[in-house]
Amino acid sequence: MKNTIEEIAWISRIVLFDDERAFGKLLDRYHAQVRRMMMAQTGGDDALSDDLTQEVFIKVWLNIRSFSLRSRFSTWLYRIAYNVFIDYCRCRRPTEHLSSATDVAVEEYDDDAERLHGALAELSPPCRACMTLFYLEGMPTRQIAEITAINEATVRSHLSRGRKRMKELIEDERL
Repeated sequence: MKNTIEEIAWISRIVLFDDERAFGKLLDRYHAQVRRMMMAQTGGDDALSDDLTQEVFIKVWLNIRSFSLRSRFSTWLYRIAYNVFIDYCRCRRPTEHLSSATDVAVEEYDDDAERLHGALAELSPPCRACMTLFYLEGMPTRQIAEITAINEATVRSHLSRGRKRMKELIEDERL
């Protein structure tokens, strides 16, 4: 999908006039999708997902002038979101594991969602991102490769290994 005329107009207004209302329109359009991606990446941690989503949109505001209309805005946005999450993972203490994010109050999730978030949390960050973008956001492997800066064949490999590993984790938990 190409950038819509509406998106191009909003981006132009942001770049030319620092139009906060136009930025609000972009935020309204993409906030739920970026937050959903972050929820999957953080194992369902609401507070952390909100913080990372906010950081993504701060970076979008600060760097919108570097966006080239030759690519899709959504690809550029997800690339920022992916980098924010990878930066978060790099900054964590080595003894801290992402799976601890699932220790957050999960009472609000049903058993299936809890198992899904727990299984996703066990995957490596690049694999988790590929799984999230493919299955939750419905993106093709080519676009995922652009977002993650991973070769398309490697994306397919991450998807295959991720499916296999998640199946193992979910089945083991049912026993």
